[in-house]
Amino acid sequence: MTRRPKRPTSKRSAGKGSPSGKPPGRSLAPPLSGAAPGELPKPKPRPKRKRPGPPPLSAFDRLALRHDLTPPRDAWDRLVPVAKLGKTWGVHGDLTVRLYNMDSELAWAADVLLMRGDGFPLVAVEIERWQSKGNQVLLRPVGIDAPQIARGLTGLEILVPPEDLPPIEDPDEFYVHELIGMKVVDTAAGDLGKIKDVFTAGSSDVWVIRGPRGEVMIPALKQFVLSVDRAQRLVTVTYEIE
Repeated sequence: MTRRPKRPTSKRSAGKGSPSGKPPGRSLAPPLSGAAPGELPKPKPRPKRKRPGPPPLSAFDRLALRHDLTPPRDAWDRLVPVAKLGKTWGVHGDLTVRLYNMDSELAWAADVLLMRGDGFPLVAVEIERWQSKGNQVLLRPVGIDAPQIARGLTGLEILVPPEDLPPIEDPDEFYVHELIGMKVVDTAAGDLGKIKDVFTAGSSDVWVIRGPRGEVMIPALKQFVLSVDRAQRLVTVTYEIE
């Protein structure tokens, strides 16, 4: 009788009926931590949402205001505008100072300045520092430490009491605030009105006069301006009026 050779046992068949060597059937994962077998795990609590904090302070809210040094409202008309805050400079919150008089010696520069602007009534503001960068004059108010914050102060006007301005020695020179409101009379045309504004055009100033003839602009040059009487607040000019 011929014996058939035994079929060699493969590794696949040596695993008790399972290719992986494990008992046949689905292998269940162990129960999740914190839950008994057959129970669903408890849901994790949702993280609490953080309540939004207060909005960041604006540039005006950061300023150190000195209401005790702010003049009363009835004295505001006598204040003299001398400069305006311009663009930011550097990374620390400095601002350029646009001088109305480029020859100003900054005798009025101080640790506290009077400022005003659109939606910002006149108030005294503490200044942390002054500095010069080439031909630029810079200042930084107390409480301002970054350019993105300082940018909110651009356009604020600086005013000073007239007694803080140095006296003018040249009789032919005048502060703008002295000229505003002076009566102007032409030798030929008579009353032209009063000076309402002064602006610079080229190398000379131009006076804006409003009166019976409407608005008249006269260059502040000796060939047109004959005399200026501070005491009587009277200007005499000779100018061709159409």
